[in-house]
Amino acid sequence: MPKRGLKVRRSKSLYKKRKSGFRKAVETMMFCALLGGLVFVGIVIAQALFNYTPPKEDPVDNPVTDISKPPDDETTEQPDSDSASEEQPHLNNGELASSVYINRDALITGDSGALRAQLQSARANGFSSVVIEMKDDTGRVLYVSEVEGAAFVSEYVEAFTPILTAKQIADICAEEGVVPVARISTLKDHTAPSGVVYSGWLDNRRENGGKPWANPYSERTVSYNAEITAELYASGFENVIFANTLYPVFGSYDIPLLPEPVTNPSTNFIGLMNFLNGVSGGVPQANTLIEVKMSDFRGDDLSGSATILRNGGDSLHVKGITLIFEREYFDRFSATEDDVESVVRTAFETVRGYSGGLEILPVLDGAGISDNDRERIVEAFGKNGYENFAVKNY
Repeated sequence: MPKRGLKVRRSKSLYKKRKSGFRKAVETMMFCALLGGLVFVGIVIAQALFNYTPPKEDPVDNPVTDISKPPDDETTEQPDSDSASEEQPHLNNGELASSVYINRDALITGDSGALRAQLQSARANGFSSVVIEMKDDTGRVLYVSEVEGAAFVSEYVEAFTPILTAKQIADICAEEGVVPVARISTLKDHTAPSGVVYSGWLDNRRENGGKPWANPYSERTVSYNAEITAELYASGFENVIFANTLYPVFGSYDIPLLPEPVTNPSTNFIGLMNFLNGVSGGVPQANTLIEVKMSDFRGDDLSGSATILRNGGDSLHVKGITLIFEREYFDRFSATEDDVESVVRTAFETVRGYSGGLEILPVLDGAGISDNDRERIVEAFGKNGYENFAVKNY
């Protein structure tokens, strides 16, 4: 494997160099931001922006609420990349640690012994850091939280009563000799309280199982996620990954109902960007990362989780990107026509075009990938200069 490190503007490499086998995956988590203060620029709208009246042919039993229009065109200009870059926190050298995502069932069994068992297994397999889902993809907070609204129960998900606080979870990790890293779902949230989730915006028609998402333009959505991040940091989670910072897929019935700046890909990334900067700016001392899926890049077409990078990584006030390599991405290529090293090289080149000064941590999602292919992908990471990576579903 080549001995090249990752290139990070304005600072030294975040990682130490060390060769890694598949079960010796590495976690990149960043330490100590130098600048504080809340950075929340532009279009924050206090009222729920997207509540709308469903079309007559698609009845929904939700009352119509106030609709606030997005700012005029002159107020939705893209932020100046250079000025945003100057405010970007410097990255510092961090301690090399192998990282693995553990099964969230360790928190929902109602028994701390299940968590210890997974941590002990991770440690036995050579991992010194674990990524723990603390707010899942339905929005459920999987620990005992003091944040207002965190225990809200929604009709859309199964109720869950956590038994451990975030501090207890972090302390158990310390006792088992592993570093805890929190992962929280931000905008994909079907369970949050009023002012965050609103019934007017569904990810599908209600009769087809559509569920509400969080409103990135609401001040309450920003403060709710910032309070959770701050609580996790204070409990011992210095590193927090923001996942699902994206819009639901807009259907044909959404386009005429929602404001154009929201559904238009050339403008709607601004709402995501300002939301994320508001959350991370509220907890500047935490080491925050944004989760992005490689499958959401198709050349110059950015969708889903990659939408937030449309203005470049220097506009985001986080420390790095966890880049998920999953089977969905590799299925685009033919094994007989495209060698893995070349496919992985193309992936990194594509993402580096948008990442700016943010360092990239590749994450191999092993779900549906054979052991042999996993080894080939890991080898390709190293050959492309990324000896540091994390794994999930291994």
